[in-house]
Amino acid sequence: MGFSVPEQARLEQIFAVSQKHERFYEFTSIAENTPVDILLVKQQNENVLKQQKAYLAHYPAKTIAVVVVGAVAANEQAAYQLKGVLIPSRVFAVLDTIKVTSEIAANPFAVLVVDDSTMMQKTIHLELQRASVPLEVDFAESGEEGLEKVKQKKYDFIFLDVMMPGIDGFETCTKIRQLAGMSKTPIIMLTSKTSAMDEVKGLMAGCTTYLTKPFAHDDFQKMLERIMYWVTEFNNEK
Repeated sequence: MGFSVPEQARLEQIFAVSQKHERFYEFTSIAENTPVDILLVKQQNENVLKQQKAYLAHYPAKTIAVVVVGAVAANEQAAYQLKGVLIPSRVFAVLDTIKVTSEIAANPFAVLVVDDSTMMQKTIHLELQRASVPLEVDFAESGEEGLEKVKQKKYDFIFLDVMMPGIDGFETCTKIRQLAGMSKTPIIMLTSKTSAMDEVKGLMAGCTTYLTKPFAHDDFQKMLERIMYWVTEFNNEK
């Protein structure tokens, strides 16, 4: 953010050099809100700071390292600073000290998707693969199978379809909440349509929120970021 076109070209040349090393860097645009590991910020004017704050807020669950480039004072969201002329040795001396998501996410979020529709499983899996942090995803095709998986493994959050063969999503949710250590785990109920009665039944069963099918990509990702942020904060408080 805040770099001139020639400065961006210089960075691309520097990062091209890193391809020869074990750890390499790739320059990318954030125009499409692509989640990054490291955010370089050059000009510390009001507009750039607002853009930086808005971008970081879009990915609350992802650890994004902010590096201020130049002799200007580091801002409150920047943990690193890169001063002087942009040369490979100076740039890598700073960037190589930063732990990125792929290095700190040794224990990714564990997610369970309980839905009898293969198509819906694939749709949700695709959305989860686009998350800003790594996710480990398991699937179950019925409430009974979902319960067995929850008994065998600790999940950070669960997607649970309402209409399934055997016990439905409401009963499955109630039974999950009765298991030890599952009282606070986020459970997202999946339904083709919601009514006031469905929402009441879901709340009584213990669900966290609803997701109406079919869902839009942006809506899903915003909901996912909120859930991951909550789980991260909850785990940090333990």
